This record gives sequence, structure tokens and C-alpha cells, in this order.
Amino acid sequence: MDNGGSGRGALSLLAAAGLAALTLPRLLSFGMHVDGVAYAAVARNLALGEGSPWALRLTSARPFVEHPPLVFWILAPFYQLFGDSLHVEALVGCAFGFAGVAAMVLVWRRLGFSAQGGAWLPVALYAVMPTVSWSFANNQLDLYLAVFTMAAIGVAAAALLAGRWQHAAGLGGLAGALVCAGLLAKGPGALFAFLVPAVAAALLPGVSWRRALAVGGAMLLVPALVAVAIDASPAAHEYMRLYLYNQVGRSLSGERAVVESRLYILIELAYDLWLPLAAVVVLALALRRRARLQGSPEALVLLVLALAASLPLALSPKQAARYLLPSLPLYALTLGAVAAPLAGALERLVRGRRQRVVRALGVIGLAAAVAAMLVEHDRARRHGALYADLVTAPAPLPPHASISACPERLAGFTLRANLARLFDADLRPAPTDFLLADIQSECEPPPACRRVHPPAPQGYVLYDCRPPGTTIR
Repeated sequence: MDNGGSGRGALSLLAAAGLAALTLPRLLSFGMHVDGVAYAAVARNLALGEGSPWALRLTSARPFVEHPPLVFWILAPFYQLFGDSLHVEALVGCAFGFAGVAAMVLVWRRLGFSAQGGAWLPVALYAVMPTVSWSFANNQLDLYLAVFTMAAIGVAAAALLAGRWQHAAGLGGLAGALVCAGLLAKGPGALFAFLVPAVAAALLPGVSWRRALAVGGAMLLVPALVAVAIDASPAAHEYMRLYLYNQVGRSLSGERAVVESRLYILIELAYDLWLPLAAVVVLALALRRRARLQGSPEALVLLVLALAASLPLALSPKQAARYLLPSLPLYALTLGAVAAPLAGALERLVRGRRQRVVRALGVIGLAAAVAAMLVEHDRARRHGALYADLVTAPAPLPPHASISACPERLAGFTLRANLARLFDADLRPAPTDFLLADIQSECEPPPACRRVHPPAPQGYVLYDCRPPGTTIR
């Protein structure tokens, strides 16, 4: 973040410490959101050579076409490099989250707000949004999408403000490539970033429509070329066709999970924004004699883009708070832009002894965040019994095992994803080679099934239902 100004460096350190405190403690613990677990299983299998880049697999026996493939391509080399650790997906996802913060700083500087105040303010406002801190440790595709779209906006802003047309065209092409990466990471949620040239030309006096059309054309070129390449490849074409039908089409038609109200996403947005809004109001009241809130065309550009990234989500019957992730850094930047004079005033106040105190608090906060992460290492945040019985006490399951659940109500996506991630095991209806039973239920395994694990179960018992004499290997 910014280091200029009297207290800017100290406040930047404090903001970084706040972000770390809200994200790092849960990073090495067990209990990732089920979607992140499934994505990790797909990427790990790709790293092991099961399937191919355009034929992904949740398990060796079950194909996966729920999402575009780019994030799985990104994750797979990390499993090849660091092994099949349950922490790989969380650490890589968190690293991408911090890359998104760096992209926010890029946008802040490109739009000229650094002259008024440091980027520490929008970063701090971003950090306190609940969906943000949750996403950093849960391997969400929407977080990767947010990184790509935020970087695309920053590069597009540089293209629109570049002095030479050649530079503008080159940067526009790079921005288009980043939008294309967003499309290949999570799909249509990246499309709003193509609006940057038009919104900037409409609202910023220094951006001409001629420049906007040139940059916009360059941005569209890369995705168009990639679309042609995908269409020319039978494997890529079939994968994307299945994805668009199974995920996009069925979600928009209401065939998948449906929320009770289309206002759900707006309620979740309000839940994420109320604390940053309250913080800006408190800061404005505290510094009212030194600085005031101030609107600007650049802030309006950010707001329009934030609305374009979030409000259309209300049209879909399938909604989730994480779908807001691409819009949240834009809302944080909008609030930061309006409050930039307050950030500058606070930086001028943080001098001498105050600066040393703030810097010390930042160092202490960073150290505490790292310490909390180490203390929480391998603790279960959710599904504690499942991890205790199958991970802490490693289950003797052979690779590619078939498992059924007893009672059958256990056989949902949560158990399927965790078994796929932990053992590359496929959850199927009975009869199967193995059976996982809930000790809290009245489940009675078939007489032929033998209990094999664990010695002291906390929630689950594993049975081997294969013919007698079969060994686990």
C-alpha cells in the first residue's frame, strides 16, 4: 500500500494487520466450505493426471463440468509442487485474495486518489466486509474472479489514460485478457468489466469516446480469439457446452437451488456494506473540522461498476453471498474515494509519537494474526467429527474406493465432496465396497460388513463390505 505522507505508511501497516487478523487465523484449520473442498478435489485429481484440462474429474469415476476450468488449471501445479496437503487450496486462495488487494491499490492510484489519501482506507473498508474475510480461506472461484476483474479494471483505466495510442491498445488487450481469465474462472460474472471504457467516457472529462472505443475494441479482441479457439477444439467446445447448460442455463431457469426472494442478494449486500458505511460516517464526524466527504467523477465510475457487478445478480433465482465478491472491492473503493480527504486528514494527524504507536499496533496485529493461524493449525472449524474420524485418525481406504452412507440422508454433496478430496472416493448408493455409518443414527449395516475404523469414533464408523479375506491396500 501507499507509503507517502506523514502517517500513511503507519496506517497502511495497520490496515494490513487488520486484514491479516480477519483472514489468517482460519487459514490452516480444517472445515472449508463444501464448494471449496470440491474445487480442491478436482484440481488435485488434475495434478495427479486423472482426466485432462478439458475433461475434469471430481473423482476418478465422476466427471466435473460445473464451472469453467481456469482455476483448476491454476491450482493443479501447486499440488504437484507441494503435495496433496489440505492446506494447499487455502493458502493459494488466500494468496490470490491478497493479489486482489494489490489490484485495488492499482485502481486507487490510476484514478488519482493517492494525492488525497492512501489506499489503506479502502483496503480497511474491504477487510471488514464479512464475505471478504470468509472467502480468503474457503477457496471460492468468485474470489479468483474478483482478482481478475479488479486487475482488468486497473489495466483498462491505465489504457484509457495512456498518452500514446499504441500503449492504450496494448493495455486494452491486456485488460481484455484479464476479463477473459475471469470468464474462464467463473463465467458470465466477469462481463461487467467490459463496461469500463463506456462508463469512463460517459463520466470522466479527460476520456474521449474515440479512446474508449479503441480500448473497448482491444478488450474484446482477446476473448473473441479465445472463443474461436475453444470452438475449434472438440474437447473444449463440449466442456463449455455442458457447463453452459448444466450451470448457467439451469441456474437461470430455476432448476438448481432457488432462493425464496430475489431480494436475497441485496440483503447480503447490505450486510456486507453496513460496517464500512458506519466507519466512514464515524470518521467524517470525528474529522469534520479538518476535512469533508467529497464526491468526484472517478468515484461515480467506481459506483456504477459496483452496481453493474452486483444488481444483475438479483435477476437470477440462484443466489449466494459469495457471488458479490467481484463487486465488493469496487464498493470499498467508492467509499474510500468519497472519504479520501478524511484519509489525508488522518494521515496528517498521525505524526511523531502517534505514528510510532500506530506502527507498533500494526506490527503487533500482524504477529498476533500469524500466531493465531499457527494455534488454529489442523483444528476443525466445521465437520469436526468427520475430520477426527477420517483424517486425524487416517481411514484405511484404498484409492478410488466406492462408499455408501448410512443412513442415506448423509449422502449429500458435503460428504461427497469431502470423500472425493480426502480419498478420491466415490459416494454411491449401496451396495458398495465400503459403508460410512453415523453413530448417532439407528443405522444397521448389512451382516456381511465388518467394522474397520476408527477405534474410538466421534461421529462416524467405517465398514468394509467386501468379501471376507479381501485386504485394504
